[in-house]
Amino acid sequence: MKHIHRISSRVLAGALFSAIVFGAPGCSDGKARTEAEAKREFAQRIVDGGFVKMTDVTAKAYDPVTYDLIDVEISDRTRIIRAARAEVLISRANDTVSLRLIDVVAADSTPGVEGIVSMASLTTDPVKLGFDVLD
Repeated sequence: MKHIHRISSRVLAGALFSAIVFGAPGCSDGKARTEAEAKREFAQRIVDGGFVKMTDVTAKAYDPVTYDLIDVEISDRTRIIRAARAEVLISRANDTVSLRLIDVVAADSTPGVEGIVSMASLTTDPVKLGFDVLD
């Protein structure tokens, strides 16, 4: 699939991903977590799926050892990102989370922006967690 430059995959991923972190219940309870606990909690929340701030975020499953997500979809009805796999990236130094999406296809049907992007990987911008991540 060719890369169509009219859509900014980085903007698309950042906008959709921010909605899931800020809207996810329990993410801002303030209780510190280890990196593994943060990854597991975040992966489980995404597998459970749901409708968060006008955004659907789902994954079929996650690997119980690495917490990598399998068959991921992020959608707000106008824009959609599909990835075969996603790594949950936690920054202990900054208490942030991002996703490294692997084998990605993204589409935007917004009038004037329409387009499709295919790429090997895409990392979302980091988003601040509502808790400290322990070393």
